[in-house]
Amino acid sequence: MNLNPERPKYHIALSPDGQQVATFNTATLELNVCYTRNLESIKTITFKGFSDIDPSNPRLSWSLAISNSINLGARHDSLIGISCFDVSSNPTNESYFRGLLEDSSDNAEQGRSNKVAPHTWVLSSVYQDRFKTSFDEIGGVIRFLTNPQSHTSDDQDLVLIHEDGISKITIENKYVTRAGNFYRNRSNKPSEDFLFPTVISNQIDTIGDFGDSQPKLQLFHHCIEKHYFLVENFKMDLLEIYDLKNDSELYKTFHARKESFIHANGISIIQISNNDVLMAYCRGSNIISIYLMENTLEIQTKEFPNLYRINSIDFIHNDEKLLLVGEEDNGKGDGSSELITVIVIWDLFSGREDAIRTYHDTEKIIPARPQETYHKFASASGVIVCVNEDNGNIFSIVDHPSLENILNPPPISSAELIQLNFRDAREQTDQIYHPIFTQDGKFFDAKQEPRHLLVVYSTEPWVRYKQYPRTSAYLNNDKDYQVIIGQTTIQVWRRVGDNSNKRTLVYIWASPDNTPIEIHNFSIGNGEFFLDLSYPDTREHFQIHWPHECHVLKDACSALEYLYYRRNEPTSIKKKRMFNTIVSQTSDILRNIIETNPDFWRLTDARYEIMPSLIRGRCVSLIKRILSEGYHGTNFKMGKNLHFPRLHKWPFEPKKSDLQLAIECSGDNRKDTVLVGYLLNYYSDNAMNNSGWMISISQALPDLYDNNMDYYVKEMFHKPCFGAKEVNVDMTFIDPQDLLDAHYQSIRALGVRPALLRKSEMNQAKLKKNLSTIQKISNIKGMLSFQEIAKEAEETIQDKKFGYIHFMILLNEVHHPC
Repeated sequence: MNLNPERPKYHIALSPDGQQVATFNTATLELNVCYTRNLESIKTITFKGFSDIDPSNPRLSWSLAISNSINLGARHDSLIGISCFDVSSNPTNESYFRGLLEDSSDNAEQGRSNKVAPHTWVLSSVYQDRFKTSFDEIGGVIRFLTNPQSHTSDDQDLVLIHEDGISKITIENKYVTRAGNFYRNRSNKPSEDFLFPTVISNQIDTIGDFGDSQPKLQLFHHCIEKHYFLVENFKMDLLEIYDLKNDSELYKTFHARKESFIHANGISIIQISNNDVLMAYCRGSNIISIYLMENTLEIQTKEFPNLYRINSIDFIHNDEKLLLVGEEDNGKGDGSSELITVIVIWDLFSGREDAIRTYHDTEKIIPARPQETYHKFASASGVIVCVNEDNGNIFSIVDHPSLENILNPPPISSAELIQLNFRDAREQTDQIYHPIFTQDGKFFDAKQEPRHLLVVYSTEPWVRYKQYPRTSAYLNNDKDYQVIIGQTTIQVWRRVGDNSNKRTLVYIWASPDNTPIEIHNFSIGNGEFFLDLSYPDTREHFQIHWPHECHVLKDACSALEYLYYRRNEPTSIKKKRMFNTIVSQTSDILRNIIETNPDFWRLTDARYEIMPSLIRGRCVSLIKRILSEGYHGTNFKMGKNLHFPRLHKWPFEPKKSDLQLAIECSGDNRKDTVLVGYLLNYYSDNAMNNSGWMISISQALPDLYDNNMDYYVKEMFHKPCFGAKEVNVDMTFIDPQDLLDAHYQSIRALGVRPALLRKSEMNQAKLKKNLSTIQKISNIKGMLSFQEIAKEAEETIQDKKFGYIHFMILLNEVHHPC
């Protein structure tokens, strides 16, 4: 048996908010804490309670955790959890209970004498003393749970994951007396104990058969994320999330792609963004799937073909980037291969060509395989820290100087930009209202230039006077790219062909609420420009650096909404024709992104309010194209959905759904409600694959009736998604008596409680009921011995897909009471 290979010297842990760090030296049993803002200011915790532990014991394993800061009034404290256990002391539950039937008590006693007694300490970093808890005499992987955003209490929830399941205690923050003394018995309450789902129990059994403890510890370390317990159901291609803060109820179920389970070269990784909006999933391969948490829908799946496998995933920089640690197969000339560590930064919502950047970790900044060296690698809330195995020094990954260029890449500029003296141009005695700059920084009056030589002359046909102030600049020496800054818009136009009158809109930005803009800095270069702008009323500055630091997709959608509200302001046929051209060209920008970069569109739809802008802009044909599943043309990239229903906007603020907004923007006639029909059909048709598509429909039903659109409701209720549908339910969620009654009735309502099963629910009364049910189903006659019941029950449970481990625990409680 491989008990503890290469036993780690240091363990490191981060608080759930990423503000505090704890390290533990397993050789000297020294415990240190510090803040992530000052990793060099270390405080040593003096605690003598480890004196009975032999740190040299090869069977000994450790787990470390630290809580968020706790406000005690006069000072702030943090709690530290340390657990030690024997990696081989707890065999799988099935083998353990089989052993109770087969082994003699003498053999069991002899085996236990060689084990390490498990212990768990929960310490106060301020008082440097130990709480008395129900965890004292058990061991396992320890974690402090993240408090949800709605949770305002400083009480700390602590969980221990061990082979018998999950145990949870709550340490209230009122553990200091009025006299300022430490009250160590404050949390001496029974723990809440939960059994693993059958899927996890089966995985533990399979791992135990190989006699290696490390995969089991990896499973325990990676099954807790924030305040959730994560479960992979490979057979059903499902990812299940249980909320440990809410009675361990099943919180969300995600559908995993079948190809995500193929070619797994490592363990699974599930990472939830800090704002609880996104979830990233990787099945030990080089493929990552991104899901929306609120509706469980997959919005993006991306393969990194150069990577052999991905070892860790972290959301950083306000959840707008992913930091991946992977391994690349560096094939050698002699036919052999070597895996080298690679760090990848993925700007999720960027349209830049270098949105994915790679760094080959020749300096060995990060442990070679973080998923296996979890003891010296910790991440939380966008903070990632490592501990040096040789000297115990702590360093931050995201602040490492070697990663600066891939974390915050400099603009891709061909040369230094030239700052334009635009104020001098407008202060000329001749009062130039449209100066146009060239690449050398000089300017001339646009009205003196022949119109056919200009790319564009006027781009705001809703402005009623001709001589409104505007500023232009050519963005190359060929003068076929021109940026023009008007009163409320910024537009970039390109001349198509030499000496051609055909122009194409490349970029457009529009001021919200028709607010005029004021220029503070205007610089240009070859194929780029930089603007520092503000609104005169608020003086709030913002920058646009095209094409590097701007969001073409989001800005174009906002511009279409702006243009819709300006649609009646052009006063002549010529101006109306120009206005329609701008609208059409802006729509073409979006169509081009849909065709060439649909992945970028999907992620942008999850991050920004692009669909609401299109709805308010009444972009019916464009929305129809986005929603239409059959519109593929010759580009098979359109095979995935481009839009997803949401009830929250980034980061996690409640909002009107897109369906509600479409209802609000509709007219009285049915022909004016076509957008509502498109969205209802789109959501309900896709709901056959995932009910998450319906999250906004239930909320919008009252609005449909209030706005006399009940005809859509009647049509929708005839959709296939409202018909009978097969559902896979874990048998442990269903009351056994309901299962028995269902055998005798063609239709039977089942009481389903989707949650982790509590051990406290497994009392003798429950056991007798389960035994009675099993005996009836299996036609067990007469009085049977314990061994006979166990054998018969095992066969029956396996046939009926009951949880073998759960039943054996009950059986043991009756025949071997504590």
